[in-house]
Amino acid sequence: MAGAIQTYMSKHAVEYPMANHTSDVLLVHPTRFRRDDPSETTVTIQIQVSPIPKVPPAIEEVVCNDESDFPEHGDIDPETQKDYSEDFCLNFRDKPGQIGPYTTSVEYTYDSFNLFRGSTWYHFSVRWVPGCNLGTDTSQNMTWPVGGEGNEGLSCPEIMKNNYIKCNNGGVGGKTKAGCLSYTFKGT
Repeated sequence: MAGAIQTYMSKHAVEYPMANHTSDVLLVHPTRFRRDDPSETTVTIQIQVSPIPKVPPAIEEVVCNDESDFPEHGDIDPETQKDYSEDFCLNFRDKPGQIGPYTTSVEYTYDSFNLFRGSTWYHFSVRWVPGCNLGTDTSQNMTWPVGGEGNEGLSCPEIMKNNYIKCNNGGVGGKTKAGCLSYTFKGT
């Protein structure tokens, strides 16, 4: 618990909300109370802490970016986005196979230059969602976050392509949560 506990005297149970935990409460119950000598007062402390809920490994719907957050963004080419999605997910040399709560996020930005349109930036990232809990699993596979190859789950390239295809926002993309991993594509 953050912060110091202050002495509080009362004949009744006192409830203190715990910092950063809306459902957690610190209960202080006086068991003996002497008005003439506060040093003789004893208390019982009970801490009720709710565990972080476990997240079932599932792929959620795409949350699309707001195009107005990317003024004057470049034109996103669907075929280039598809190629970069595959390259980022399958061939990016520095990516770890597993991503967990203490793993650095995997990010890469591709610059696609066109003589007539100028530069267009394709930003990709995969990161662990802070505070997410899978239960006994402490990490997820970046390429197959849910299900695995041949099962019902989508692969990283498919998730990244969907972050573009399923958003009608001028190509600026969106993000998808797969279990405890967040897959983001931004076209700028």
